[in-house]
Amino acid sequence: MKSNPFRTNSIRRPYLTATFAILAGSVSIASLISGAACESASTKTVGFTGDTIVTGDPRLQVAARGQVANGTVATTNRDGVRTGAVSSEDDAKIAKITSRLLESNHYAQVPINDDLSPKVFDAFVDTLDPQRVFFLQTDVDAFSTDYRDKIVGLTKQQGDFTAAQKMYALLLKRAEEQTQYANALLKTPAAFTFTGNDTYTVNREKATRPNNATEAQALWKQRLRYEFLQEKLAKEKPADIVKTLSRRYDRSLRSLRELDSDDIFELYMNSIAHALDPHTDYFGKATAETFAISMRLSLFGIGATLRSEDGYTVIEDIKPGSPAQKTKKIKAGDKIVGVAQGKAGEFVDVVDMKLNRVVEQIRGEKGSIVRLKYIPGDAADPSVREEVVIVRDEIKLEESEAKARLIVQPQPDGKALRLGVIDLPLFYQDPEKGKSCSADVALLLEKLKQQKVDGVILDLRRNGGGSLPEAIKLTGLFIKTGPVVQVRDAENNIRVNEDKDPAVAYNGPLVLLTSRNSASASEIVAGALQDYGRAVVVGDSSSFGKGTVQAVYDLGPIMEQNSASVADDPGQLKLTIQKFYRASGASTQLKGVVPEVVLPSIFDALKV
Repeated sequence: MKSNPFRTNSIRRPYLTATFAILAGSVSIASLISGAACESASTKTVGFTGDTIVTGDPRLQVAARGQVANGTVATTNRDGVRTGAVSSEDDAKIAKITSRLLESNHYAQVPINDDLSPKVFDAFVDTLDPQRVFFLQTDVDAFSTDYRDKIVGLTKQQGDFTAAQKMYALLLKRAEEQTQYANALLKTPAAFTFTGNDTYTVNREKATRPNNATEAQALWKQRLRYEFLQEKLAKEKPADIVKTLSRRYDRSLRSLRELDSDDIFELYMNSIAHALDPHTDYFGKATAETFAISMRLSLFGIGATLRSEDGYTVIEDIKPGSPAQKTKKIKAGDKIVGVAQGKAGEFVDVVDMKLNRVVEQIRGEKGSIVRLKYIPGDAADPSVREEVVIVRDEIKLEESEAKARLIVQPQPDGKALRLGVIDLPLFYQDPEKGKSCSADVALLLEKLKQQKVDGVILDLRRNGGGSLPEAIKLTGLFIKTGPVVQVRDAENNIRVNEDKDPAVAYNGPLVLLTSRNSASASEIVAGALQDYGRAVVVGDSSSFGKGTVQAVYDLGPIMEQNSASVADDPGQLKLTIQKFYRASGASTQLKGVVPEVVLPSIFDALKV
């Protein structure tokens, strides 16, 4: 393969995760949850020539991104507040740079052109309407005529994603029609008598779309009758069912209206990214921030778990010792109605605001002040409003840290079998603070050895991946030296990543637990320890089956270097840059790691 002068071979800090969950709220129709593997890279800045783009200095830090302006497609709610997608010159710049970066640096070296347009078009339509209950077939046909064969070219050359904006605007219109129809039908008791034999297909991902408004209403009616029957079988009263379903449809519509330009842009750019492979993603500002938090296992905020309920942001739980608890004022059940910055900032009304937007306002720099206006959960008068001043601080996310426990199992001979179990949900790493999972596991192993354990169980069943260097270091805790994983790039360059430290933290009996959720970095560790005969792997019939490496690039510095700066944070791009192979040379892609001992598992019957 001809060498690409715009590709870089600098040292990278890889992050590989096969599952990625948004920590606070969802930002898409179903969700903007990324499925997959990340690798942070540190590369040299070169430049931008023609259609070829190169990377800047990627970072995981993400600044706050403001609202976009100069909209051409927008909607307003009944209070005149802007909702929905708007176009922006900044978005156009991001779209062009991202498209060219995908073309230059993706492992497959796939041209980003209109050959991909049909695939991208179909994917975006299904992203907006995955259950095929909103768009009419005539809607899709009309958009297809205008955009199906040229949507990618428009994006790459002009930064144009008008098609995405128009599709979202029509989706919102169809959702409003459906909600209006549902609320009217709920006032007709005769529509909910169940005397005949009706059918409704719950999973409509492969179903045909309604051809016209009459077919759409028939579909909506059957769907509503199905939902009504589900509540009725749960012994709910008819009047309560009507209220529940009406609130459900109103809430769903409100969630769609809350999607803004950032959300639609992220969904659309991911339709392009996923056309290359399922683990390549565009991260908008909020998604990128959440990913960084998940890898650091910390954030700066107030230490409260929030949920959305009937338009209110409700405090579900308060972390012990957190800034929120130290106020001795707010508590679980309180409803946040306003957020203000600093000592004198004006309150922003957050009633009916999407949860992740509220979370963005509450998070902030360590030591900064945020003020909350709230309705006490135990207030007899709902008009009561109280205020609290909170100084933000670092919040640790201990739930993803490595943990150990001791199991003592009596044996027939009267002796007790002492087993140490280490649960590791994520291969985390925070270079700035020197925190890492390998260091934490090493300490836990030392403590277990002091407990005189007869064996150790390393539990990776919930581990979707994380830092590749950490996976290598953790493997090194159990072997002396040797290759751990091999990676191959688009130019067929092969690099062997080795454990070069002869020190061994634990050399006793070792069992490694895996499941279909064990992915990427987990598969590297499981595969290496299996190849060396160092551990007995026990679990589902196979692990997840991911064998690619991704790099996360911060688009901000890249765009600056290419004279395409934007006013707000442009987010990040995660793209596949390498394939990885086990120490033995075998691939885990689609195959996973097959354990020596297979346990019965529900996951083997599910699509994971």
